[in-house]
Amino acid sequence: MTKLMCRGRLGWAGQMLDPVVRVAGLGEYQAGQTYEVDREVATALLQRSPGAFVAVGGILAAPSNTGLTEGNVVRLPPPPAGLLDVLDQSIPQLVKALASGRLDPWLAWLVAAEEAGKTRKGALEVLRARMVSRG
Repeated sequence: MTKLMCRGRLGWAGQMLDPVVRVAGLGEYQAGQTYEVDREVATALLQRSPGAFVAVGGILAAPSNTGLTEGNVVRLPPPPAGLLDVLDQSIPQLVKALASGRLDPWLAWLVAAEEAGKTRKGALEVLRARMVSRG
């Protein structure tokens, strides 16, 4: 199984065109939500909706005719030490930390960690909103 986070339908400059990604035969996906799908479905989503999905766990998968192969995967840098400490902060402190933009490359990791940990609704909303706003 592969976890994909939907980024929404993006325009050529990365702006949000539609927060709902509709993929014929595969359903509708909401921006900021994470979906667990099998490899075949993940490959189809990546091919049919370039840029609309990010594989959770530090891998940004690019679409291709062959799907999720090593040549089609760009590995993100490892998260900095103490990255998850930001999730122990209050929601206002989390908002302030996100506003700097320095956590943007690891937003999917932060969402996955919050979902696996405290699962604070407010924290998840703030993290997902940041993901959607930055395209």
